Amino acid sequence: MRLDLLCTLLYYVQFVISFAACNLFLRSSVMCRSMDCIGLVADKFCILLTREDTVANKLNVPIKFCSKYSNLLHDEMELQLRNGYILPVQIDLVSSEMMGLLCFFKHFDLKGGEYMIFEYFGRFKFNVYIIGSDGSEIRYPEMNNCLPAIVTIGDGGWRFVKFRVEGDGVIDEIDPPVGFIERCGFALPDRIIFVLSNGKKFAGSYNRESGCFSGLSSMFRILGIENLKGVSKFLFTYDGTEVVSICAFDSENYEIVFPGTPLDFDADGYDPIIGKFFRVTAESKHMFDDSFRVDISNEFDDLCLEWPACHCINVYSGSACWRLLIRRREDSHCSTIVDGWQKFRDDLGLKIGHVCVFQCPYKSYDQFRIRVWMNNEDY
Repeated sequence: MRLDLLCTLLYYVQFVISFAACNLFLRSSVMCRSMDCIGLVADKFCILLTREDTVANKLNVPIKFCSKYSNLLHDEMELQLRNGYILPVQIDLVSSEMMGLLCFFKHFDLKGGEYMIFEYFGRFKFNVYIIGSDGSEIRYPEMNNCLPAIVTIGDGGWRFVKFRVEGDGVIDEIDPPVGFIERCGFALPDRIIFVLSNGKKFAGSYNRESGCFSGLSSMFRILGIENLKGVSKFLFTYDGTEVVSICAFDSENYEIVFPGTPLDFDADGYDPIIGKFFRVTAESKHMFDDSFRVDISNEFDDLCLEWPACHCINVYSGSACWRLLIRRREDSHCSTIVDGWQKFRDDLGLKIGHVCVFQCPYKSYDQFRIRVWMNNEDY
């Protein structure tokens, strides 16, 4: 009788723990979905797995990354995948190594030849994406105790990698991997908008018959050949609409952030036209640690009405980029920055009285250049 009671008690405890873990996974998944919309845009690096890596328990992390974030990285970190899978790992900054990965390689049956893409937002987690040996992001398996488990294009987009040989000239057309087309081809529109890591946009197209993207020669015109010399590979991300974002990695697998902002001169001297703008003046209420909401005056309704009820904008200054989440609040009849403000404020060192002017190119309402003045200066 006592044994039965003990078994029942143990089962109950296990149930409670499992239920709590599921809730934690769910909350973590929701947070993870919002991580790529809030605060500072993530630094990225990638690692090409060898056969030897997949039977070991550690990976080498780019020294450049460890040096840059040595004051932020914890000894204990977490890897989080899109299917809710979370893996605790250890970081050794001295040797630039990540340890505790053997079970990860086993769970996802990695054999070598795959790429792991890491995104770091200055917290204790990495978002991780797995690119298969064919160059296309894998179909993530459903796993027990992982939420949301089912991964869709609309949940963070879908990715593929294309390599670039040093010395290659201007290219206009690329053919995505077959796995990417099988996954996303049904949703790809004929007209594509490419977005570079500095916020610059240019038009391209997708040919259903050939399965190719074209129009990439504009990237070389905008950036200039010199700024593309060190690129060894491009990462393309399709978000499920008409947008394909492009980021680049160097030979050490660290992300190259293209210079400039959406409104800077292109390499060929083209000067984008300023479209709309909005202005925020930093007040004392915006300086508190619990200050998340910053209202945008109704005098900028001509811009705010271009946004949907909930919208994410990218804001650029120099080599830095932030993402701010904006909602239209019916209670105050205005649009409001509801997340990302604190990181943005602290990184720019904003003080009371600073005037922030957000400018976007003509008909581009999600990419902004930020300019900051004191309120007694002309802008």
